[in-house]
Amino acid sequence: MELLLATYHEVAQSDTRYVYSIAAARFAEHVQALAPLRANSDLPVLSFDDGHTSTYDIALPILIAHNCPAIHFLSAGWIGRRDGFMGWEQVRELHRLGHQIESHSWSHPFLTDCGDDELEHELTRSKEAIEDRIGAEVSAVSMPGGRWDMRVIRACALAGYQRVYVSDPFFRTRIVDGVEVVGRLMVSRTMTAQGVRRWVSRGHRTFGAEWLRRRSKDMVRNALGDSVYHILWRTLGGAGHSLQGRS
Repeated sequence: MELLLATYHEVAQSDTRYVYSIAAARFAEHVQALAPLRANSDLPVLSFDDGHTSTYDIALPILIAHNCPAIHFLSAGWIGRRDGFMGWEQVRELHRLGHQIESHSWSHPFLTDCGDDELEHELTRSKEAIEDRIGAEVSAVSMPGGRWDMRVIRACALAGYQRVYVSDPFFRTRIVDGVEVVGRLMVSRTMTAQGVRRWVSRGHRTFGAEWLRRRSKDMVRNALGDSVYHILWRTLGGAGHSLQGRS
């Protein structure tokens, strides 16, 4: 069974206004529902973007309790340097516990907005820094803000990545320029455990209304442009928590 990766950002002790912040109790329900799906797969069923400290402080004990390792996509330039984000010792501990550590760029810009030199820097510096710190290969990268195009995919291939994760649950895995491009589900604060489980188990094939909502969102973003759309996203999704669309 091909599973869809569920992606989280922050886990909080209680509910917040930020759309991608999950209360700890609800996150525990999600993990309890998702963990059994790994019985038929060696791959993780959930991931985290950015490297927020709550991943280690709050989420990790829940993941350990359910024997459910995750993929952690790090904005490497923030690790050990930015308040609210993990340090490298915490990252190494995740790796020692069997979690995958991968890249989320160096400083989290929209990669589609980067010039060629900046794009190369964002991809290669993150990969090299993580590999140096954990002593293991980094083979995958997730797209900040979910933004990607063919130029970005080609740059990922040149930087040595084998897989690129995008923020679209309807995207079917395919090989593009020698790189495996994989869709993911961005989990929001109101999603139920059973709802997330249906998505991860690919039950979303029947979610016609969700597909239309996703495509309508893409049309609005394309019509407004990233800058205007991002302002609206921050207003509706919880101002002050968004980091370039926060995927």
